[in-house]
Amino acid sequence: RRSSDLSDNPSIYDDGCHRSQGSTDASGCQVGDDPDAPLVFLFGDSHAASWYPALAQLAEEGKIRLDTNTKSSCPSADLPLLLDGLAYTQCDQWREGVLERIGDEDPDLVLLANYGAAEPELEGGADDFAAQWQSGMESTVEAVDGPEVAVLADVPHRAETPAVCLSDDLEDAGRCAAPVTSAFSPDIIRAERAAADATGARYLDLTPYLCNDETCPMIIGNTLVYRDGHHLTATFSAKLAPPLW
Repeated sequence: RRSSDLSDNPSIYDDGCHRSQGSTDASGCQVGDDPDAPLVFLFGDSHAASWYPALAQLAEEGKIRLDTNTKSSCPSADLPLLLDGLAYTQCDQWREGVLERIGDEDPDLVLLANYGAAEPELEGGADDFAAQWQSGMESTVEAVDGPEVAVLADVPHRAETPAVCLSDDLEDAGRCAAPVTSAFSPDIIRAERAAADATGARYLDLTPYLCNDETCPMIIGNTLVYRDGHHLTATFSAKLAPPLW
């Protein structure tokens, strides 16, 4: 199946399950009805939402039950964020609400995924954002009392939308691949690994399915990987269901 539509978003954008910036609704959305399947909570910002198609496919296959909890510009990492220069209180309220539901539902796994490389604005500023990101991740993991927690490594990011580069050279998509050296934020990777190590969480890295040793292609096989500079297309995300499982 080909994907060339920049609106190739997960379905949770259309049905409202991916919460907007102004929402504090922490009720989540559920997929999968096998009562014997392990319950997985997906928890994070729009980069967590990018993994929804893969996880929803696993839920539809009866391998898991999925409870999805994602919100725009609101990472699951416990940080004092600003939004347009004001305290992002809706994020704090939503995050606390999701953590309360995790305590009530007692899932088998809480899966954290976020866009740390975005370095959102923090109250009081941040001299060392990576250190604060690590602390915020540790705080969230420690607040999950009981269930296993896994941290999903972030996907590659690049400055431009794929369509810009691909439309300039229709015969050589490989020219648009991002070098591995510039597609990741080493400080954030180290911070998340350290947070996982410090709290006993698992660190899950699917980078080998997105990049080779040197580059991270925009097209793999015949499928567009990214709908913009740093979000997976829903089509490609669904293809990652087997390795994620």
